[in-house]
Amino acid sequence: MTIIQDFAGRAALVTGAASGIGAACARALAARGAAKLFLIDVDTAGLDALDLGACGNVADAVVDARDVNTWEAAAAAHAAKA
Repeated sequence: MTIIQDFAGRAALVTGAASGIGAACARALAARGAAKLFLIDVDTAGLDALDLGACGNVADAVVDARDVNTWEAAAAAHAAKA
């Protein structure tokens, strides 16, 4: 198994990013140089409070993973910004 340590130039989508394991993953990806992060969660305040240091290209969206309509809306909004 290969474990990626350097995320420079890579993009990542993190679900549940506002707290717990999702927030820890987002911080780890940012610390390892991820070029783009797309963070989703139902917790708007948690997403707003997430500190990713100097990671420059971060987008977030409020998404309920159980609802396909929120996924589609988030994807469309993210694509429009890109």
